Amino acid sequence: FLNPIYAIPSKEISSFISKNFGNSNNFVIAPTDTLIPEYLNRRKKELKVFSYRNRFNALKEISKNLPEYVIIAYLGRDRTKRLFSDDPAKKLYELGYLLYEEEKYVKIDPTYLMIKEFLLKRQSYKYKLILKIFRFKKENGNTSHL
Repeated sequence: FLNPIYAIPSKEISSFISKNFGNSNNFVIAPTDTLIPEYLNRRKKELKVFSYRNRFNALKEISKNLPEYVIIAYLGRDRTKRLFSDDPAKKLYELGYLLYEEEKYVKIDPTYLMIKEFLLKRQSYKYKLILKIFRFKKENGNTSHL
């Protein structure tokens, strides 16, 4: 059985995170069912990986350690917005982080998206998964390159 909601390149996304952000004590917050935490925990890197359900503990640790990068994986699914109305990015902004980069994976078919939004009478996600990469703002200025 293959549920299409999980048809994301989890292993490749984890490799991207590990390759680009795995050499220091950076933090990752990702839904467990994306398998990103599983893949990252198998790698012997210094990343601190938290499931999305454990995001409050992650935010406490981030507040104490202020790592250079924090990566949050947002899985595009309709029920996530209802389940998790508290976006951890808000706390990151309060701590002095800026959005540094966004990586988008698996674009939703435009026809499907148009029909879905018409039937549901609301906006829907446009990508199955978005990585939002936040960087701690240094004293000397803006670190965002978006």
